Amino acid sequence: MLDIKPLITKLFTYCFRKSKCVDLYSNMSDKQLQYGYFPITELYDTVSEFICDEFKFFPSSIEPSLNELTQLLREDLNFYMEYPYVEKVYRDSFYNYYSTKHNSTIRNCARIAFFSKEVTESDFRDKDSFLKIQENFLGYITIRPTLPNLIGKTMLSPIAYRENRGIYCLTKANVLINGVRLDIRAFPHSSQDGETITCAETTIWSVMEYFGLRYPDYRPVLPSKIISALSNYSYERQLPSRGLTSEQISFALREFGFGTRLYALRSEDDPNGASEAYPEIEFKRLLGYYIESGIPVIAAVENDTLGHALVVMGRHNINHEGIDLTSYKSQNIPTRTGTIELY
Repeated sequence: MLDIKPLITKLFTYCFRKSKCVDLYSNMSDKQLQYGYFPITELYDTVSEFICDEFKFFPSSIEPSLNELTQLLREDLNFYMEYPYVEKVYRDSFYNYYSTKHNSTIRNCARIAFFSKEVTESDFRDKDSFLKIQENFLGYITIRPTLPNLIGKTMLSPIAYRENRGIYCLTKANVLINGVRLDIRAFPHSSQDGETITCAETTIWSVMEYFGLRYPDYRPVLPSKIISALSNYSYERQLPSRGLTSEQISFALREFGFGTRLYALRSEDDPNGASEAYPEIEFKRLLGYYIESGIPVIAAVENDTLGHALVVMGRHNINHEGIDLTSYKSQNIPTRTGTIELY
C-alpha cells in the first residue's frame, strides 16, 4: 500500500515555503491609487512630471498638448488628480488594437477633476461637504498614453474655460470622483489618437455620446462599434485608421439610428457649383437652424492638402443692444389671417 503522507508533506512545504511567497505590492504596483490636490498654477508641472515618470515620454513630446490645455482653463481653478484610472473608451481601443502591437502600451489613464474652489480629502469623507463639492465641480479630463494627443475623454463645463461667451449643446452626466458621485453638464470631447480614432471617428463618438446621455432613444458607442459599423463599407483593413469621408460618417450615424443629411457649401472658386451645393448665405442659414435647435452638426472641412472633421455644438452670444430698428424698413407680409409687419 502506497504511503502518501511524505508526498503531502512535500507538497505542503513547496506551496507555503517562504521563497514562494508573492509580494503583491511589487507585482501589482500599478494598482496602487495615487492622487493629490493642487491649484491650477501647478497643473503643467504636475501633469508633465507624472507623464514622464509613468508613461516614460520625453518632456518635449508632451509640451504642445499641455500648453494648449493650460491656456484654455481659468487661472483660479483647483484640480484633483488620480492614477490609475480605467477609461472605457481608451480601454476599448487598447484591447482591440494597442494590446496587439509589438511595443507594449500602458492600459491605464490618469484623470483630472476640476473645481472652482479648493477641495481637500476631508471634504470627500464628510457627507456635510458633498453639496460644496458638487457646487464647485466643473468636470474632468483624462490623460491617456497616446502621443502626441494625450487628452482622452473629457466632460468639462464651459464655465471652466477662460472664454465663456457662447450658448452650447450640453448634456448631463454623472461620475464618481474619489468615492463621491457628482453631476456635470458638458459636451463630450476627446482628441484623436491617430490610430484607432481619427478626427472623423472622434466626431461620431462625440455626437453619439451626447445623444446617448441625453435621450433614451440612443446609446453611446465605443470606437470598436464604429469600426464594426463601417466594416461593410470599407475595402481595406480599418486599423490603423486612415480617416473617413463625409459619406462614411453619414453611413455610420445611420447605422446607429440617425436619419442623416449632407449639405455642401458652394466653393468660392466655383460660384455656380454643383446643383446640390448651397451659396454661403443659405448654407449658414441652414447651419443656424440646426444649432438653434440644439442639434450638434458634424462639419467636414478641406483644402488642397488636408481634410478635417469637427463638431459644431454652439455659438457665441449675440449682442442685440446695438441694433437700431429705425435704420431698417419694415415689410407687411400677407398671411391667411391678415398681414404681419416684419423687419
